[in-house]
Amino acid sequence: MLIEIKKVRQIPNEGFRKWFTDKEFDLIIWYEEDIMVGFQLCYGIKNNNERALTWHKGHHYTPPMVHAGQAPYTKNMTPILISDGIFNKSEVAENFREHAKEMEYGLVDFIYSKILDYKLIK
Repeated sequence: MLIEIKKVRQIPNEGFRKWFTDKEFDLIIWYEEDIMVGFQLCYGIKNNNERALTWHKGHHYTPPMVHAGQAPYTKNMTPILISDGIFNKSEVAENFREHAKEMEYGLVDFIYSKILDYKLIK
């Protein structure tokens, strides 16, 4: 079940941030004046195939793959997001809803609908 991490580092000019996590997901939500303006849902963590769906109000979104920044015989580098166009939205949406049972229903329902509304914009 997704649980909230308390005392999340806040980044200036990014909006207020909340972070929820469990063994399969990380969910970061951005707020401005108590209104959700964006989220990033990281999934595939459990099977080392991490991806992230990012949505911001008024902007399109894409499901990039998380590149761990590692290459053979090199030091671990900073992970970056790269778009690969692969996204099974129905599977991700249902799995998210299952893991978010303890979260506020309206919030879960909104994020669930945004996952299902996803359309790749090129």
